[in-house]
Amino acid sequence: MRRAKRYYEDQTRTFETGVITDEHKRIASVITTIAGTSGGSAKVLELGCGSGAVAAVLADRGWAVTAIDFNAPAIAMARAFAESRLGRLVPVEGDVYTVDLPGPYDLVFYWDGFGVGEDEDQVQLLSRVKGWLAPGGRAVVDVFSPYFWMAKHGTSVVYQATNGETWERRIEFDFRACRLVDHWTNLDDPTVAPRSQSLRCYAPADISRLVSEAGLRLIELFTSDGARIIGNDVEAIRDRTSFLLLLE
Repeated sequence: MRRAKRYYEDQTRTFETGVITDEHKRIASVITTIAGTSGGSAKVLELGCGSGAVAAVLADRGWAVTAIDFNAPAIAMARAFAESRLGRLVPVEGDVYTVDLPGPYDLVFYWDGFGVGEDEDQVQLLSRVKGWLAPGGRAVVDVFSPYFWMAKHGTSVVYQATNGETWERRIEFDFRACRLVDHWTNLDDPTVAPRSQSLRCYAPADISRLVSEAGLRLIELFTSDGARIIGNDVEAIRDRTSFLLLLE
């Protein structure tokens, strides 16, 4: 996890603006809609919150949100969001595998980042999610789709950093381990070390098995736009980076 921590901290420093966007608002709406979580006294836990922008949107809608990440620069941004939200947003710098959180929560969600470790790590995290849920609470977990990333194997895209520098993102797919391998290279400054991450991708049937091992129940699958997936419909997620699990 130490390597993953450095990767996310470097990516935050390079690309994160610390601004709430329409995409953050869309994500917040999708999560709460499929989870059926109401506002007011609802308590929410976001795992891997990054800058805390989605958590801030939920706090603005009346939820009491705890947002955790091991990424120090990102948590600094989340703390800036929290300053104007009167205790409704509580950022926590910590590791989701070891942190002690009070709970319980009506909603626990993890958007973008699930799959950093191996299968046993995912089961451990899902088991912790189960322990954090209040009676009747639900969890939403964003899982990377192998079908999408298989098709992206060998492709690259160029992005601009917040300082104006140009970075190339190159995608590889480890077909044996079913993992997305994400490579980033600074095209303007060769003295900057390249960086990469590896994320486990799961077909619906495979992640369902891990959910069961963790003692959770898979209620439904959704696309990242919030549309229901019927059964293990591969076509519904073939052209999408990820899909969503609704758990209890």
